[in-house]
Amino acid sequence: ENLSKSYGMDYFFGAMLKKKKAKVLHLDNQVLHKGIDTNVEFLNKTEKAVENLYVLNENKQIQEHSISLLKTYNLLNALGLKGMCSFLFRKTYHRIKNNLLGSSPNLILFDLYKLGYLCSMPKKNSL
Repeated sequence: ENLSKSYGMDYFFGAMLKKKKAKVLHLDNQVLHKGIDTNVEFLNKTEKAVENLYVLNENKQIQEHSISLLKTYNLLNALGLKGMCSFLFRKTYHRIKNNLLGSSPNLILFDLYKLGYLCSMPKKNSL
């Protein structure tokens, strides 16, 4: 399946490295945000990355992973709670999005947004 713009492909690359048992040197590298993307652009890219992650997960292209978002998604799915998460996401979508696009976004809400977006993937057009 076609993955849009390769957002989130670092997950796939990381899973492939793990599968091949490649040695990876991790750097503690500071990130400096120069305002290249607006909050709207960043959130749109995040959504594309979550969509790509969904496709990779559904196509079993990421099987051994340590991605907390996917672990939580798969747990909710196994417990039959994915629908509840999707329902709550749809009910709170606009308030969470307004927070994330505001002047002081909450990072916990950002994680919940990604999880809710992932759980709502097949129904995302109904938001």
